Amino acid sequence: MSKTRDKNLILGVNEKIIFPTSQIYDTTSGLVLTNYSKGGGQYVSRGDPATPDWDSRTLTLNGNWQNLDCSSIVPSGATGIVFRVTLTDNIASSLFCMREDGNSNSINTACAYILVADQSHENQWIIPCGSSRIVEYYASNVTWSSVQITVCGWFI
Repeated sequence: MSKTRDKNLILGVNEKIIFPTSQIYDTTSGLVLTNYSKGGGQYVSRGDPATPDWDSRTLTLNGNWQNLDCSSIVPSGATGIVFRVTLTDNIASSLFCMREDGNSNSINTACAYILVADQSHENQWIIPCGSSRIVEYYASNVTWSSVQITVCGWFI
């Protein structure tokens, strides 16, 4: 692990990943990212939610892009949302994706395929958001065993 200082930007280098941050690094355990900073932004942890915010019962899982309104959780001024997405399906190759609201191409999306049926797949994604705090999600089929989405934090 190494660090360099260039004016107000500290770059933490851990293996092949470079993170701009203002956090102090623990060289024995690796990079600790708790106060992310880019363009004046800062990561804000939501804390310790007890349950997922959305699940298979509250999401529309029909093979079309759907809006996910996060404005009741994420404050105005947020530019990105950190999600924990847990997926289980009895069909291998099912696909779940998330992207910024308004995007129409599939290149800049976060996606997860179910590689092994009937096993939970954990994902953590950062999805950009606009002032509405709406993002989009897609589920490839309607027979998901379980989809759980939790907001872990956001960037301001």
